[in-house]
Amino acid sequence: MTRVYVGLACAAFLFSAACSKEVTSRAPNVPDGGSAIEQNSVRHERVVGLGRTQVVVSSSRPFPVRSALAQLLVGERVFSLSQYDSGSLNTLIFTIPDIVSLSIGAPVVVRYEPAGNTPDWAFGPLPARVDIP
Repeated sequence: MTRVYVGLACAAFLFSAACSKEVTSRAPNVPDGGSAIEQNSVRHERVVGLGRTQVVVSSSRPFPVRSALAQLLVGERVFSLSQYDSGSLNTLIFTIPDIVSLSIGAPVVVRYEPAGNTPDWAFGPLPARVDIP
């Protein structure tokens, strides 16, 4: 059952690249006092056959593998069920049950808990959800 779900989720994600709405923001990246600009984007999609909503976040600054939990903040809501996209450390896919209602336009942030010395990623407002067949 797990393999089928993961396979369907991967297939849905690959298909969603052409069908999803994406918002891109530029956020300052100053983990070491520098002034580099990172490119961040967020997609909000519903995989109809799985009954799940996914929030896909991508950044030019990789999400490190560490002994801390990656958390997605959408407004006041916090979610932590996530996975990397096909081995890339630049994309995280957060899965949220469809029964949860997300506020379109709410600020989207990714952080680690405990944070340690890793700064947050800011993604701007949550875009409208796109249904993926």
